[in-house]
Amino acid sequence: MEGTLLKEMYNKADQEIKQNKRNPIIEFLEMHLLIYKLKKIANNFNYNEFLESNDDICSGELVFKGTRIKPKNIWNYISININIYNGNIDSLIKDVIENYPALDEEKVMVALLYCLKNYGYKTLLK
Repeated sequence: MEGTLLKEMYNKADQEIKQNKRNPIIEFLEMHLLIYKLKKIANNFNYNEFLESNDDICSGELVFKGTRIKPKNIWNYISININIYNGNIDSLIKDVIENYPALDEEKVMVALLYCLKNYGYKTLLK
């Protein structure tokens, strides 16, 4: 019985993929695999090239070098606006850069990696 049910689920998922329909189970697994890979990158990334802490700037909180912009500010901005862009990450990143002109796409990604490492992805999707 179990083998038949699993086979039916597999066949249904396979048909949906072939018809360009997204299967929620596959989307879930893909998302978690991506998060796992991003966490590995985030844990091994050298943030010193982009971020600094100085007692004279933002009470010593971590900011992007030469700015007063905290990675957590970018994380919060994205978490607030993520639904507006309905999954269009390119437009969301452009919006971040428009609102934080001292940043570029690379620095936005650094903010995301840093916050993923330190706060976890669930805080982004609150």
